[in-house]
Amino acid sequence: MHLRMISLRSPVHKSRAAILGGALLVMAGCSGGGTAEEKPATTAGTDHGVTVDAGGWTAFADLAERITTGQEVSRAEMGGLGADPAWERWRAVIKGPIDLRRMANWVEATFWTELGRSGKQKYHPVREAYVRSWRWSWEHRDVVDARVTETAADTGELAALMERWITPEHRPRRIVVSILPTRPEFRFDDGEFFVDTGFLAATPRQRLMRELVGLMYRNLEFIPGDDHRISVGAAAVAHTFRALRNEGLAHWLEDTPHAYFLHEHPTFREVVVIPEKYWEQALQAMEILNAELPSMWAEPDRLAADGRLLMRALNTIQADRKLGYAMAAVIVGNLGEERLWEASRTVPGFIAAFQEAARRNAVPPPTLQEAFGAYHTTLPPFSDEAWSGLPDLLLEFFPE
Repeated sequence: MHLRMISLRSPVHKSRAAILGGALLVMAGCSGGGTAEEKPATTAGTDHGVTVDAGGWTAFADLAERITTGQEVSRAEMGGLGADPAWERWRAVIKGPIDLRRMANWVEATFWTELGRSGKQKYHPVREAYVRSWRWSWEHRDVVDARVTETAADTGELAALMERWITPEHRPRRIVVSILPTRPEFRFDDGEFFVDTGFLAATPRQRLMRELVGLMYRNLEFIPGDDHRISVGAAAVAHTFRALRNEGLAHWLEDTPHAYFLHEHPTFREVVVIPEKYWEQALQAMEILNAELPSMWAEPDRLAADGRLLMRALNTIQADRKLGYAMAAVIVGNLGEERLWEASRTVPGFIAAFQEAARRNAVPPPTLQEAFGAYHTTLPPFSDEAWSGLPDLLLEFFPE
């Protein structure tokens, strides 16, 4: 399932989570769970089709309260947490399976001292990831409770973003935001978000809804096609531009270059994104394209032979997300968000809108240091030679 742990691994992205080392990457996985219409609303229902369900958090907090106040709690009751409706739905979408015995093990490990257990626990990396996350959420329950209340109040923002960026034919009839302690991540499956309480508490309020709609966009609005990382020749080049459109729009929605988290969280405190570095690699990717594309249009044999090499060079610097984001930012900065929305429907339309927007930048463009944060002004357009064969190639692979 899709992790913000935030690298493209599949056309379907189910979860995102932050990882150590300052990168935001994306992992892929399976789907599961019931339909959105079947999911209960235990925290807040709305008239715009978005519901917040904190029942999973409440079930965990109630069990933790009993344990930490010295009440007798059996292993069957600990494992029974997994039978709570929200937890059952979560377990259905996790690659596993995660059975009730394992749930009991994780609860026991989280509250080892309070349960009167002695001795050193045997280390297991998966269990440790959950235990550390669950314990942090319990120790910051006041923060979690406050963020649950804020999230319930912000569902209108998510509905508006969804209406704007998710086409009607792809849009779920109802969206449930289920809040419960998991690993530091959030997932989307069949109209339901599963948001870890630690991720919720560590994510600034003004970022959360854009993060959620970005993950929804990855699941519902990515233009499908061959994996550009294993394609060859012209296909490798064409599908690299598809990846630029897909990842660019998602990262623009999430505003990834400006991501930050509250530093006390044991996982997210290490995540640091430096906007200037993001744009440096976008500029580097543009230099590569302007250097390599002209000879490929002039020599079809070279396009067939070296298309994959070009893709690999771009993939090394994560051009799909960084140059893709920069292209979206240039469109918005020079032509407006409405133009990005219109252009986002197709790969040729997105790239053509970028070219139109980038041609409005000064020649030569300012450096990143000279731009004073207006980084969209620093990205040049494709050169005339690089642009000459690009529209035809994109239309060949992605007819409008």
